[in-house]
Amino acid sequence: MNPNIHNFFNLSTDLLSIRSQVGYFVELNQIWTEILGWTIEELKSRPWLDFVHPDDIAVTQSIDIKCYQTSENEILTITHRFLAKNGNYRWLSWRFSPYEKNFSYGIAKDITNNNWRSGIIYQNDIQQALNLRDKAIEASSVGIVIADALLPDMPLIYVNSAFEKITGYSAIEVLGKNCRFLQRNNRDQPVLNQLRQAIKEERNCTITLLNYRKDGTPFWNELTISPIYNHDQKLTHFVGIQNDVTQRIETQHTLLLRDKAIEASCVGIVIADVNLPDMPLIYINSAFETITGYSKKETLGKNCRFLQGKKTSPASVSFLRKAVKEGKDCTVTLLNYRKDGTPFWNELTISPIYNQENKLTHFIGIQSDVTERINANKALKLEKAKSERLLLNILPKAIVQKLKQVQDSVAEQFESATILFADIVGFTPLSAQMKPLELIALLNDIFSAFDRLADKHEVEKIKTIGDAYMVAGGIPIPQENHVFAIANMALDLQIAIKHFQQKTGKPFQIRIGINTGSVVAGVIGQKKFIYDLWGDAVNIASRMESHGKAGHIQVTEVVYEHLKSDFILEKRGLIHIKGKGEMLTYWLLGKK
Repeated sequence: MNPNIHNFFNLSTDLLSIRSQVGYFVELNQIWTEILGWTIEELKSRPWLDFVHPDDIAVTQSIDIKCYQTSENEILTITHRFLAKNGNYRWLSWRFSPYEKNFSYGIAKDITNNNWRSGIIYQNDIQQALNLRDKAIEASSVGIVIADALLPDMPLIYVNSAFEKITGYSAIEVLGKNCRFLQRNNRDQPVLNQLRQAIKEERNCTITLLNYRKDGTPFWNELTISPIYNHDQKLTHFVGIQNDVTQRIETQHTLLLRDKAIEASCVGIVIADVNLPDMPLIYINSAFETITGYSKKETLGKNCRFLQGKKTSPASVSFLRKAVKEGKDCTVTLLNYRKDGTPFWNELTISPIYNQENKLTHFIGIQSDVTERINANKALKLEKAKSERLLLNILPKAIVQKLKQVQDSVAEQFESATILFADIVGFTPLSAQMKPLELIALLNDIFSAFDRLADKHEVEKIKTIGDAYMVAGGIPIPQENHVFAIANMALDLQIAIKHFQQKTGKPFQIRIGINTGSVVAGVIGQKKFIYDLWGDAVNIASRMESHGKAGHIQVTEVVYEHLKSDFILEKRGLIHIKGKGEMLTYWLLGKK
């Protein structure tokens, strides 16, 4: 790197990096060492994905893949957890450039503290049950004690009436004693070591321990101690605040699960006042600011519609307004726009708030940026459609539908079907004169033309075998005119092969055989599915081709009977067919 650019690189307060396509950092500025603790050499020595939290690797890899596919001017973003040297993970918010000359440039910000604050605000501000719990704690009477740190064994010198009510002990019974009498014989509780260490270090401490009332009944005591110093900064007393939290402890497991869910959430919260003109926002949380890019100053006092733009669905907006008018819950997903103009998919849930008189006063809105989910669903639908198209290029549509419904083989009897085999005569010697890729390209052009003719005549291509082509009519969907359809296709195949003969100047022709009769058609096996036909009618159709002549269409007598009124046919006579003996066959020459 140029020395001047390197110096500028290290002036940034953001985490700057250059990554190679092989997955390693090739250049980093010094702020990485300050924030994460790793040396630059340590960060360069391992693939960068080694530092990403296991739960974030999949989404990180998907962004990395997009770096290969995205246009040069597009910026890619991601937020994930990155391993620090002390074993903790830091939240980094990235902006990546696509790979250019095997390198991708990235700028990251450490947003760990922002994520934490968002969780706390979300916990304290939105959960009504937590607010009620906190208010109940603030309003309750708590026990207050004061212990003299200058006297031996630090005895109590004051207790209030709430302490007497909680413990059952009177002030006369406890003054002059150390507060440990509430522990009785249960003095090995681990939290007591925390309390003793805090007293020794003269600092605040809050613990919850099991205590006992005068009548012997246990209760959970949430105890907070705070040191008191005199003007010479000498410790003189400890103040203790005691609260009976037995009921809370009994439901602590449920509360902890709820709290963890709240802390893990990162959604935007807004409150709109129904009683004010145009129902303006009166509260937004930090997550809303992060999602939208708008600050509280820019949004409070405005209706939330400022997030809408030219591509926001009018139907979704109408549905939302109807719910607001009726004072009902509503969930919509609509396209909104951030302050910088970038669109994002917003999953918005609104809930009405009524006062004691059952009058609607406010709406609470919970907003989630579901852009990644929407894009993933779109990508999934696209890939599903691609897979469906690929499958339909391999198997008939009717068979695909059946295979989706059953796990076993799919096969059925067709009493009447017409089979055509076609072989390109002269192709084998031609292969010795052409390069392999040129030969395959020519064969692909020929068979693609045949495929188009199969679509035109509404018959089913079965397979290709080398330079041979197989097609059938009347399957998998029965049709009355399948013999005519196959006959017309056979004549068109001759025209098509003459076109390629003229185009390439190569002396090859096509030999075709046709038979009609009963067949079994379907898919068997567990892998590499192919739709195929079985039966004597198939074998005879194959013999009609192999025992035919170049440039001719040979058909069986049963085919002749179907076509003789509408097509020109010429008797070939009896020929010997292996396994069948003498058979009368005809040449199909054209239409009448």
